[in-house]
Amino acid sequence: RDRSRIFGDTLPLSDDFATADNLLKEFYDLVDGDLESEFAKDFWDLFTHDLKNSTSPRVHTALPSELKNVKKVVESGTAMNSVPNVVRSMDWLQENGMCLDNIKAGPSTIPRAGEGAFASRNLPKGTMVSPAPLVHIHKGHMDILLTDQHEKSKVHWKGSSLLMNYVYSHPSTNLAFYAYSPGTNLINHARSKKEVNVRLQWSSQMSNPEWLEMSTYDVLRYNKKTGLMMEFIALRDIAEGEEILIDYGSEWEEAWSSHIETWESPANDNGYVPVYVLNDEETILRTIDEEEYPPNVMTACWIDEYNLGEPLEKDDDDEDEDAEEEYTWSYWGEGMFRHTDQSLECEVLDRDAHLNKYTTRVFLENGQSIILVDMPREAIIFVEQEYSGDAYLRQAFRHPMKLPDDMIPDAWKDIEHDRDTCGLYMAESSIPHSGLGIYAGRGIQTFADIAHPDISIAVEDIQTNRRWRNYNKYGYDVKQPDWLFEHYYWQPQNLGQLWESTDVQSIVPGLGMLANSHTGLVNAHMRRPALNGFGMTPSEDPSAGTMSNYHGVTWWADGYIPAGMEIFVGYGDNWFKHREGDLGIIPFSSDFKEADRLLEEFWEKIDGNPESELAKELWENLWTEGTYEENDRVRIAMPQDLKDVERAVESGTALFSVPDAIRDFSWLEEHGRCLDNIRNGKSSIPNAGNGAFATRRMKMGDVVAPAPMVHVDRKDLEVYDSEGEGDNPDS
Repeated sequence: RDRSRIFGDTLPLSDDFATADNLLKEFYDLVDGDLESEFAKDFWDLFTHDLKNSTSPRVHTALPSELKNVKKVVESGTAMNSVPNVVRSMDWLQENGMCLDNIKAGPSTIPRAGEGAFASRNLPKGTMVSPAPLVHIHKGHMDILLTDQHEKSKVHWKGSSLLMNYVYSHPSTNLAFYAYSPGTNLINHARSKKEVNVRLQWSSQMSNPEWLEMSTYDVLRYNKKTGLMMEFIALRDIAEGEEILIDYGSEWEEAWSSHIETWESPANDNGYVPVYVLNDEETILRTIDEEEYPPNVMTACWIDEYNLGEPLEKDDDDEDEDAEEEYTWSYWGEGMFRHTDQSLECEVLDRDAHLNKYTTRVFLENGQSIILVDMPREAIIFVEQEYSGDAYLRQAFRHPMKLPDDMIPDAWKDIEHDRDTCGLYMAESSIPHSGLGIYAGRGIQTFADIAHPDISIAVEDIQTNRRWRNYNKYGYDVKQPDWLFEHYYWQPQNLGQLWESTDVQSIVPGLGMLANSHTGLVNAHMRRPALNGFGMTPSEDPSAGTMSNYHGVTWWADGYIPAGMEIFVGYGDNWFKHREGDLGIIPFSSDFKEADRLLEEFWEKIDGNPESELAKELWENLWTEGTYEENDRVRIAMPQDLKDVERAVESGTALFSVPDAIRDFSWLEEHGRCLDNIRNGKSSIPNAGNGAFATRRMKMGDVVAPAPMVHVDRKDLEVYDSEGEGDNPDS
């Protein structure tokens, strides 16, 4: 039922099919199986009418729509009737299907490789050993980050989840693919090229081959369905029982060799024992009063929490009203020991060694605990404590399997390893009338720094000093027009500069002034700078006070930023609200989310067909009766034309509002200027603090850095100091 918003409220569930079967059988019996009689026809009309008004829409959907089909549905069942092609002919399967049982699991012939995949029959050269439909994800989805509990943007350790070892990828792309057909995840890497007996290729039967022409970003936008598939093809004749082996790629081999050479035993394994060893060998369980088990394990008990039966009667002399309820363990279903969702944490209190039965305390999901007596040994298992299994070792090997070079389209190559290629461009913003903006020249990973660190300059008491200047000139206070910096200030508390003076405004060059803001597409956040005076003191260094002490302002990516996308920082909703007179009404992030929700509901109701009469009628109703009519921001976030709805649903209304937010590389090269030719570092000039250094080789005449300017009246930079009471125009 959690997916009702996707599938609707009329999709029958298992209970609904059972109810529909019973109702249909009753009807069929009442008409004595004669569907041609007038009684049957009249009764059917009454039957379906009453059911439509009295039963769940799901049950009504499960019933046949026509009387003539009742007999067939009674025989097959309503569930089977809902999918009439669920039983296919062998001819159809051989023509349209792909064989899934050419491989089977078994202990690998490769030492320490665990299980492997083996041919279940003779497979001639060229045979498709197995199809492999793929789940497409971003490599960053497998990142494991250990962040600072106080500053979440600060990462102490970064690794990858175990899933990384089961995906296919390529060094040139951020896309990764998980194959989910049976047995394919067991195919191991061959120890030599001679042992390789299968290769990979794209399947001609994938549902969305057009994704091979899309960018990484566009492929990842399809996050509700899979559409790509590859195939394992036999390179030579493979005999039944032979292990299936593939080439994971030279990068994987090098990484594995390095792992073997540098591996060290964990320093704090605390007597780690695998749970499968204890489950196999520990036939008699220890109680909590006996020798403790290793800290990586705990015991779990198989019980049906919702069918415990009646509690045992308490002793008459038991005065503790809060004492735990006691129950007798009961066997409650075939195959119960295979259902992991029916096990709960428990501890062994006592045992009957003769019968090998136990008394346990079981911790229920509601936070309470109960006592279960007479539990058999097979109803108690050892499981890993959270994050204590060997899959969570920080030094565990992690590396994807490599897709062949010829399987990677140019459109997917979003990781640029050439340091001579610009990583950050300045060009016209994708937001109309917003001047310049900043674009990513290559894909930027989540939490990664977007640009080299920069400085922040605290501007003190600017309004007071401007008023002083005019007071001294005219003898009275004069209202001053805004200066250009008013549009570029950051709040000083964001930079740790709040206490620099009575009134502080912070200037942050680079992304802080060049990057624009889009309320629905914020992808960059600021890290505070660090204070660094470079050892200079006012009493000893003439350079003291000549430079800002706030260095290292960095911006980190909030989610993956694809190559070519404009960088958007967060000004905050209030910034836009206070400027509605100049900018008009701008949707906030919550308004784009609400517009997305409305569009997704609309798209589902019209079954993805904007050309239908239903779509046109509902679209008209949205604009005349929609609840968002009262909210101008949501209305503005919506596409104005029905023909644009599909594109807005696919991209999201925020990205739809700026269709040029992702530029191609050729456009950036033609219209942009490179921003990352220089980086900061300690200057080679004494007492100069930080300096700028080249990040790549540049030729004579190259533009090292563009420098857009803020123009101000030089007098606005003057600072006045009051000498006593009465001098201040406000005193």
